[in-house]
Amino acid sequence: MPRALTPGETAREGRMIELTETAAAVVLAAIKGNPKQIAGLRLIAEEGGCSGPRYEMGLVEVARAEDHCCESRGVTIYIE
Repeated sequence: MPRALTPGETAREGRMIELTETAAAVVLAAIKGNPKQIAGLRLIAEEGGCSGPRYEMGLVEVARAEDHCCESRGVTIYIE
């Protein structure tokens, strides 16, 4: 099992998250089409109730100090 990354560290081998080519193309197009300066894609996984974990994702302008960071197909991914 890969270890968790420390804040600001980038995965070089054994990527934590791997985007498909199609997913990366869609995210990169959304970043390019956004009028704001986008830092990357944030993924959030939270404990849930009866239906299990809850997941969220969205584009973010700024990374947080506590974020774990990796890159896939040109997309910077921040994991909360």
